[in-house]
Amino acid sequence: MPMLSQLQDSYRSSSTVSLPAEIMVMILVHAIAEEKAAAKAEGRSPHSWMKYLHICGTWRDLLHTVSTIWDDIEATNSEVAEYMLTRGRARNPAVTADFHEHCDVDVGGTGDKVLRVLKKESSHIRSLKLVMPGEMWQCLGQCAVPWTFERLDFLRIEAPMMEGSPTHLPFLAPDLKHLRSEGFVPAAVQQALSPSLRTLAIHCFDFTQMADIMAVLQAVPRVEKLAMMFCLEEDMDDGGIAQMARLPSLTNLDFFIFSTKHIELLASLHYPDSTFQAFHLVPYDWSTSELIEGLSRTANEVIGKHDLCHCTFRTLKPKGLLISFSRLPQVAIAQWPQFSMTLLHYQVEEEAGIMDKLAEYFGPSFAAIENLSFEELAVRSTASLDSWKVLFRAMPRVIKWEVLKEAEANSRATEVLNQMLFDEVRSMVSNRLAGYDSEKDPEEFDE
Repeated sequence: MPMLSQLQDSYRSSSTVSLPAEIMVMILVHAIAEEKAAAKAEGRSPHSWMKYLHICGTWRDLLHTVSTIWDDIEATNSEVAEYMLTRGRARNPAVTADFHEHCDVDVGGTGDKVLRVLKKESSHIRSLKLVMPGEMWQCLGQCAVPWTFERLDFLRIEAPMMEGSPTHLPFLAPDLKHLRSEGFVPAAVQQALSPSLRTLAIHCFDFTQMADIMAVLQAVPRVEKLAMMFCLEEDMDDGGIAQMARLPSLTNLDFFIFSTKHIELLASLHYPDSTFQAFHLVPYDWSTSELIEGLSRTANEVIGKHDLCHCTFRTLKPKGLLISFSRLPQVAIAQWPQFSMTLLHYQVEEEAGIMDKLAEYFGPSFAAIENLSFEELAVRSTASLDSWKVLFRAMPRVIKWEVLKEAEANSRATEVLNQMLFDEVRSMVSNRLAGYDSEKDPEEFDE
C-alpha cells in the first residue's frame, strides 16, 4: 500500500495538517481508489481501504463527508455492511453480496447475518446484486414478510443453473427500473416487478408455463429492453394463447427460441416494428425443426418494411451462425443490427438442410440484399460450400461483398467464396447488359 504508507509518514511529520480540507479529501479519495484496485488484484479484503478511518479523527471526519466512497458496498461481512449502510454517508448505496463461491449458509452463519442486515436496511439500498446458492434462496423464499426496497432502482439476482429454480422471491420494489434474473423461473420474480420497469432480463433453463410468461410481460408495460431465455414444454396443454402483451415502449428485444411454443408466444407480443430484434434459434432437432419457417414471418415483414438491404454473416464456434440485417453496413458492424438471428448447435451434416430452409422461407428478405459482409467465415468442406451456394443464389441483387475478418485457416475457403460470388454477380450483370447491348463482351465488365 504505497499511498497509505506515504500518507501515514506525511501525517507523522505534520506536513498534511495545514493542507486545505478539499485538497486532503482529493488525496484520500485517490489513495482509496488505489487501495481498492490493489486489494482486488491481490485477492485481499474489499474493505482494506477502511484502514484510513483509523489513522486519525480528522481523516475519519473528512472521509465521512465523501458519499461516493460509501456507495460501493461489498457485503461480505455483516458488521462492515451495517456500518457502511448506517454510519457511513452513502447516498445511493450499491450493494453486492456474492455467496456463490464460498459461504457459511447455515442459520447464524456469515451469509445469514449479511442477509439480516440487508433486510433491516433495505429501505436505503439503491442497487443490489445478490448471488447465492440454491439452499439460501429456498430459505429466503420462505419469508412470511416480504422485503420492501423503497428506493431500489437496480436488482440483479443469480441462482445456480440446473439445480432447480427458486419459485418465490419475497421482494417488493415499487420503483424498480432494471431487473436481471438468472436461474429463476419467471413466476418467481413477478412480485418484484414494477410498472415503471425499463429493463428486464430473465434467463432460466427450467421449464415454465406460458401463462406465467404472459403475466410477467403484462406487468411491465413500459419496458424498453427485454431479454428472455426459458424452456416451454411442447406437450403442455395450455389451451393456446388467448392473451397478448402490449409493449409500446420496447426498443430492444433479445429472445431465445427453443420450440414452436416460443414462436406462438412471439406472435402474442405487440411492440413497435422499429424495435431492434435479436433471436437465437436453438431447436431440439434441426432436421425436423420448424423454427426458421416460424420466425420468417416476422423477419420478412420487418426487413422488407425497413429496407434492410445489408446482410452480415458470422460463423460462431464451435457450431453456429449469426445472420444480421441492417440498413447500412456501419450499423451491422458497430451497433446492434435492426434484425438478427443466431442459429446454434447444428451439425455439419445438418448445414445443407438449414441453408435450404433459409433460402426458401427467408427468400423475400435475401432477395432484397445488395451488400454482404462476412465478419468471420468457416466453410468446413465441399458439401458446406455447396450449402452456401444455395443460400447465395437466393440473393440476386448482391452487388458488393467484403470479408471483414478472416481466419488464416479459412483463406482457401474465402478465395473460393469470393470467386463464387464474383461469378454470380458477373453472370447477373451480363444478363442485364444483354438486353441493352448484345454485341458487348461480358469480359469487359470483369472489373
